[in-house]
Amino acid sequence: MILESIAAILLTVGLFMLILEALIPGVQFIVAGITMLVTGAISLTFGITNPIILGILLILIGGLTIFGYKKAGLYDDGTSSKYEKTKGASSLKYTKGYSLTKITPQSGKVKLNGNVGSMSSTFQARTPTGEIQKDTEVIVINGGGGNIIEVRPTDDKQIDEMYDINQSVEKELN
Repeated sequence: MILESIAAILLTVGLFMLILEALIPGVQFIVAGITMLVTGAISLTFGITNPIILGILLILIGGLTIFGYKKAGLYDDGTSSKYEKTKGASSLKYTKGYSLTKITPQSGKVKLNGNVGSMSSTFQARTPTGEIQKDTEVIVINGGGGNIIEVRPTDDKQIDEMYDINQSVEKELN
């Protein structure tokens, strides 16, 4: 009975991890979620209850999942130079993009331009004051923790001055 429920637990935990990945994108949960979901489904389908066989299946399916993600170019383990690496949330500062939804101090989404060194260039965003309408060009003024960034419209004169100063400093440093 307990061994049969391991398959159901794997299936459930895998599904839960995939839901977490949908809510918090970034490939933190996807590989483990797919591995557990597929292993649980195979175990339930074929009635596999032996823990040693389930362990071997987990390792094999996990390896295949990582291999598939690397081959598809969706997963970067840090050894590839395909993606430019961010130096943390602060490196997002002054990155331009546009609003995907209306941005308020409580909610919003943006898509940043160029390669921001992550799987997705879409971020949760907030604005310190007022509202920013959908499809407005924005600039990051605070990288936050990388999950939720603070943005302002690029037509804000104060932001343009700060951006120009930052670009001048970066040119002199390089």
